[in-house]
Amino acid sequence: MSDSRHEGPTLEAAWVGFGHSVAVAAGAAFALLSLLLHVPVWVAALRGGLLFLGLAMIVRATLWLVAAMRTDAQHPERRSTPRNTGGKGG
Repeated sequence: MSDSRHEGPTLEAAWVGFGHSVAVAAGAAFALLSLLLHVPVWVAALRGGLLFLGLAMIVRATLWLVAAMRTDAQHPERRSTPRNTGGKGG
């Protein structure tokens, strides 16, 4: 019998995978919608690509923000007491 643990994907990996899937679907749908509105193909492709890039950047930014908040929560700043330097107090 094996003693190894089979952990599933992390939240970060699932979020990036889901976000990229949504970005691809939204970019393709927006390009198709642009084509249905009689926009030139290069403009439709540009719109779909820009939407894909924008959504992919939003996914990465939210992942970075969550990771930054998580590290701040795990390592709170230690407030040190002022040191006595041995001089006369005022």
